[in-house]
Amino acid sequence: MKKKLLFILVLLCAGYAIAFSQEKNGIFVEFSGGFSNERDIEYYHHPAILTPGLGYKINDKWAVGMRASFELGKDWISDKEAYNAENRYYFFTPYARFSFVKVGPVRFFTEGSVSWVKHSWVNDWQPSAPSWFDKSGNGFEAGMNIGVSCEIFKHLDVFARGFFVGYSNTGVTHEGAVAGNGRFILDANWRRAAIGLRFVI
Repeated sequence: MKKKLLFILVLLCAGYAIAFSQEKNGIFVEFSGGFSNERDIEYYHHPAILTPGLGYKINDKWAVGMRASFELGKDWISDKEAYNAENRYYFFTPYARFSFVKVGPVRFFTEGSVSWVKHSWVNDWQPSAPSWFDKSGNGFEAGMNIGVSCEIFKHLDVFARGFFVGYSNTGVTHEGAVAGNGRFILDANWRRAAIGLRFVI
């Protein structure tokens, strides 16, 4: 009797493991983190960026999703060394991801995205801001980035993404490692880099 129960249990566990390992597509959750190296006209920002997301993996090549990026950490005024808790940027980003190369468990992908950028602190005192810059810090982006992911299990990936090429009218995206001084830019700042995990439910 014990042997039969043990055999049934092994079969159930094996069946569950096989079914679970084959579940590659469907709803996924992801979480990533990065580092913000933003420089404003007077303020220097060095907070962490946390980015939770939710999406749907359509097949091995295509996925769609939505993520939100939140800045954390301390902002310091460079000359007074005073802490400002309200100076934060928030990015809300729907995207479509396309995996264009697969080598074993490794995939290279690109994402087309749009972002609504919200700034929690009004910067209308900035006299040197360019004419196209919304001095509130709020804005809009539309463009593409690139990334790489590695499948740990059939349902779990580790990924990294970075760079951005496209349209942006926010001041936070025009400092540092940026090519282009208008609304069309190539942004290679650390703020664009993120490392995270993606789990298909």
